[in-house]
Amino acid sequence: MSLPILLQTHAGIPFKYHGWIYLSVLILSFIIMLPFIILSEKKDCLVQCISGAIGIMLIAAIWLVATPFHFTSLMTGTFLYFIAFNFLEAALPSMLSRYASASLKGVTMGIYSSFQFLGAGAGGLFSGFVTQHYGYRVLLITYCLFIICWWIITFLCRQKSL
Repeated sequence: MSLPILLQTHAGIPFKYHGWIYLSVLILSFIIMLPFIILSEKKDCLVQCISGAIGIMLIAAIWLVATPFHFTSLMTGTFLYFIAFNFLEAALPSMLSRYASASLKGVTMGIYSSFQFLGAGAGGLFSGFVTQHYGYRVLLITYCLFIICWWIITFLCRQKSL
């Protein structure tokens, strides 16, 4: 949600060109992510790849916190983020449907989708509040903290399932 404003105010890119930037990043990140989806399914290492994708998200967030908001750094962070995001967007529902029992698969996927949309809405409200009151760097640091918590929870869940 912050990227359009950062691209315009810090990188000097007018809004009319943002669609081409997003499309390019999305397509390239999808191409990079696709082999990891195939590998995770073939080698049965989906949980490990999910942990890796969360790690890539953390690297992207730390990159954005640590570098100045200019075009190259914004695109690098966004590209890394979308590699991980695209992977997780495909892998999480796949893993969930794999582990859910047949009788609860529909309910499980419905709950997942509901929380996904609630999270997007709550995340938008939260990021708007933090950005308005504290700025983009604090928002990105907060994002790093959330990712670290998610990564720890994923690691602990992985240890329990072994």
